[in-house]
This record gives sequence, structure tokens and C-alpha cells, in this order.
Amino acid sequence: MDEVYPSEEVTYQAHLLIGDKVNRSLMESKQLVSTDIEEILPEEYELKAAYPNPFNPSTKLEYTLPVQSEVECTIFDLSGNIVKEFFFNQYTGTHSVTWNADQYSSGIYLVRFTAKAVDGTNSFVDYQKVTLLK
Repeated sequence: MDEVYPSEEVTYQAHLLIGDKVNRSLMESKQLVSTDIEEILPEEYELKAAYPNPFNPSTKLEYTLPVQSEVECTIFDLSGNIVKEFFFNQYTGTHSVTWNADQYSSGIYLVRFTAKAVDGTNSFVDYQKVTLLK
């Protein structure tokens, strides 16, 4: 065991079981990487900055969801007209949507991002300005 697992906890425990004297200070201290799912998942809603911005012809909107949510991403022109809408039902985690604006004219557009927890406990709204340059 010493050759395969020289500094593992299991090696130390095996030596104790068979009655060997082991100097614990000689064992390397190793910290395990956490696999706790709670530490990996986001804790709050967030709409990250669109990238690229300014853009031509497409931009990516990335966001995080702390719980399963109904997501609505609406893009408006400066006159307040809806030019594009995206709807999703998504699980906890980081997601993205890409807006391909090749059929729209250059200008400033407003993104409204809304997320509502499917269990009704949380909701989130954020706005972002994006610029299409052709």
C-alpha cells in the first residue's frame, strides 16, 4: 500500500489496523477538492454583460439562475418596439442566448431579462443596453 498510496489516509488507517507505529507528521496533508453540488451552483440571479458589445452581427447574453426558472429575454429598439423575444424554462446554472441581429439596422437596443422561479419564490429583472454596428 505504501508504494501505491504513500500519503493517503487509507494507508495510515491500514498501518494502524495491523499494529504498525506510524508517524502521522510524516504523512502529507492533502485537501480534497469539494464535490459538494451546493458550492458549484449559483446563489443568485445575474445577467452578465453582453459580449461582444458593440457587436456585428451577433452578441451573447449570459446569465445565471439559482433555481429552475421561467426566463424571458426581450429586445427592444429605441422606439420601444419589441424586435426579438426568447422564452426558456431552465434549470439552475449558467446559460446563454445568442441574438443574431443581421436583419436589423445599426443602433442601440435595450435588453430586458426577466426570470421567475417556477415555484414562485424568486423573481429577477435586469436591463442592459447593446449596440449593433454595421
